Amino acid sequence: MTEPGSLPERPQVPMSMDLLLRYLRMTAATLLHGVGTGLIGIFIALLIRQVQVWGFGEAQGGFLEIAVLARPWRRICAVVSGGIFGALSWYWLRGCDPAIVAVEASLNGQWMPPLVTVLNGMIQDIVVALGGSFGREAAPREIAAMWGGCLARLFT
Repeated sequence: MTEPGSLPERPQVPMSMDLLLRYLRMTAATLLHGVGTGLIGIFIALLIRQVQVWGFGEAQGGFLEIAVLARPWRRICAVVSGGIFGALSWYWLRGCDPAIVAVEASLNGQWMPPLVTVLNGMIQDIVVALGGSFGREAAPREIAAMWGGCLARLFT
């Protein structure tokens, strides 16, 4: 009997093996996604940093310091080469099959092809590292979403 105002005790229900396996799969998928996404972030940061050094010729400081310390001809060459690289790369990539899939479409169940997604993300970050100004957050988000989709397929 319970005291007035207290909640009744819940009976202990043994966890079924199927439910336990589901929890273990979800835990493993969550851990793998977290580790994988962290490694993706590290890879993207190193890629951007290395391309900035190649493009602008400086290794000390952040992007602003690297760009300001670079000679004017080097800044122009970096931005122009980034634009040419991006245009040619995306022209080629848009003709590839399977096509690039947006993160929003992947949330609706569309498969993000790993190779095309990684290449698209790398092109974005190389162009950004060479002075293109359309943001750095899209590429890691796309690659991490693709990784999550791969894990979802693996664990279901």
